[in-house]
Amino acid sequence: MEFNLFGLPKELSIMLAIEIVIVFLWIVKILVISKLRLSKPERELFESESYKIPFWDRLILSFSSSLITALYASSAYTFIVAFFTTIIAFQPLDYRILALALILYCIGFAMLAYAWRRSKYLYLEATQEPDTSPF
Repeated sequence: MEFNLFGLPKELSIMLAIEIVIVFLWIVKILVISKLRLSKPERELFESESYKIPFWDRLILSFSSSLITALYASSAYTFIVAFFTTIIAFQPLDYRILALALILYCIGFAMLAYAWRRSKYLYLEATQEPDTSPF
């Protein structure tokens, strides 16, 4: 019995199954972290929105966090799977597979946007002056 999802070839079905597992694990991790962390003080969140952060500094510093780097890597893998799914969707044209490719692109962009948003807080933590007062 051959393993295939949505009528895709075996190799792409395996890649898609791995992608489903990766996305599921990221969703669980993000939900668990947000529940454990509860919420940051509102003042800190509003202050962080007003800073203008240099693009290149933020990009380079974002790779110092293993979580953000893993999100970038997962997003890249998602885009690769979406690209191959798009190619398969047009041979012959299958709207279900094309819709799946569009969903994969959306997931990839969402992961990329989440990583980029998290990198802003990483930049703010790195540039804050340490509190040296004893009180």
